[in-house]
Amino acid sequence: MEMNRLEDWFHNHKHKMKCYKWIHYFDIYEKHFSRFVDKEKVRVLEIGVMGGGSLEMWDYYFDEAEIVGLDIDPACLDLQKNFYDNVKIELGDQANPHFWEEFKKNNKPFDIIIDDGGHRMNQQQLTFDMMYDHVTEDGVFLVEDTHTSYFTNFGGQMKGERTFIEKSKDLIDSLHINHFKKDTLEVGSKERLEFQKKTASISFYDSVVVFEKRPQTFPDSQRK
Repeated sequence: MEMNRLEDWFHNHKHKMKCYKWIHYFDIYEKHFSRFVDKEKVRVLEIGVMGGGSLEMWDYYFDEAEIVGLDIDPACLDLQKNFYDNVKIELGDQANPHFWEEFKKNNKPFDIIIDDGGHRMNQQQLTFDMMYDHVTEDGVFLVEDTHTSYFTNFGGQMKGERTFIEKSKDLIDSLHINHFKKDTLEVGSKERLEFQKKTASISFYDSVVVFEKRPQTFPDSQRK
């Protein structure tokens, strides 16, 4: 089977920094990110810098990109010397809502947000709640390593109400709120409607959930 550009880069190109990826992630990236490759000044936020290899990969993949890597570990700042000015590494705690408020004041919306951070339930949920609206109206929010929703040491649990997987499954209902009967509407329906208005799809993969944004209207049925 032919490799896509990202998988080819991972296997066959010399890397300055270490990159850790599950192989099946590359097809997911290609499916959801390829439409941005030729976009002028695509803006990417990746939460979780670690060895820096993933930032190097995005810098290779997108022709013109402004990339921000976010991590809680000050040691990651040492990796900045490996990049040109289009890639910035910043420090921050993704579990801190006050950090996100300040971060949004200092950063324009992003076309792509990738959450590959601490993978704990409180981190994934808060990051999504704080940053989904900071994705451009036709952008993508991708959460990696969602298998931690089943790991108790990450705050996960099978069908646990507070896991990111269960949150994502619940948002499937929000995509269909236009079809709810009035007597089935519930507390929180306003929030569900706001989510539906800006979300085109939710895709589930092994350990990855992807939200594709696009302004929505009520489905229009036509007959020819």
